Amino acid sequence: DKLTGPKRLEFRPGDHATAEATGLLGLPNDTWTSTRRWFDRYLRGERNGIDTESPVQLKSRTDTGYEGYPDWKS
Repeated sequence: DKLTGPKRLEFRPGDHATAEATGLLGLPNDTWTSTRRWFDRYLRGERNGIDTESPVQLKSRTDTGYEGYPDWKS
């Protein structure tokens, strides 16, 4: 709660770093697509809608979609 700037937390299935691997090869990848959207919005000022999505995103293991949550309390 001490950080006052925009925040986002994303959970995806997989082992450590496996969700990102295909993006390193230049293939479509949710992790890098989301990162690019975040940087475009908050570093370049582009209005791409990422700031209107729930700040916590959870990708289902059984579905292709994401579930959005307003927070993720520990």
